[in-house]
Amino acid sequence: MLGIEGNDPIHSIISLKHEVEHNGSIYNIGCDPFYVHYWLPIQEHIIQSKQYNKWKTICVDATGSLVLPIIRTKNKIQSAHIFLYQIITVVDGKTIPISQQLSEKQDMLTIYYWMANWMNTGVTLPDECVSDYSKALLGAITRIFCNRRSLQDYINTCFIYLTGDENQLPECYVRIDVAHMVHIVCRWKCLSLRKPVKDFYVRTIGLLIKLNNIDDFKKTLEIIIVIACSETDGDNVNKLSTPSENARKHLINYISHGDIKMTSEEFNDNSYR
Repeated sequence: MLGIEGNDPIHSIISLKHEVEHNGSIYNIGCDPFYVHYWLPIQEHIIQSKQYNKWKTICVDATGSLVLPIIRTKNKIQSAHIFLYQIITVVDGKTIPISQQLSEKQDMLTIYYWMANWMNTGVTLPDECVSDYSKALLGAITRIFCNRRSLQDYINTCFIYLTGDENQLPECYVRIDVAHMVHIVCRWKCLSLRKPVKDFYVRTIGLLIKLNNIDDFKKTLEIIIVIACSETDGDNVNKLSTPSENARKHLINYISHGDIKMTSEEFNDNSYR
């Protein structure tokens, strides 16, 4: 159909690379392990166009359910799962892909190599990059978009900024997709037995994700820890609310109204003893 003879997918892609129709679209091809980097000239134009000259936000994600493994050798040895990696952005309210990679390896160096080749075409640094919770993907993102910082260095830099010790932020804001974070919490086995408990903690983690003030984050996290580490809640034998009960009520109020009205005296109240 494409004018290619034979059934070797790797050599077929090499042939496509040198066809006039696909000139300037397929960049790097690897055999073992398999990978291919590709993006169209129009995709390069989109990321550099005048319509996309303000706050640049990109999203990077991967899926392993689209490409069949490659059969190698006469013994029909299969390759590992081949993942499709894609960088997307939003222009005029439309989601548009701007770079792709097919890769048999999912380590940080492989992802970094793809992104580095894409950036080498003259693409400007994004202001924000959204990703899932893959450590390899996050490590590649911080190294390519944040002046070769490791993921740990990036986290330390952001924490120092939040605590007020320095006022310099990394070059790119790296953010984990909220849906991926919530999905991770939903899979915690310790929350699988009781749905109301699971629902409560999923909402509290969602609350932490949305907070944009370090003091509110610390206060909320402390309340969650008090609740999680307490064996009981409610009132004690003297009909006084336990610290975990006070914390739970204030946290539910925060989830409902977005405001924690809890003084340090209330939080540290020991009158129940």
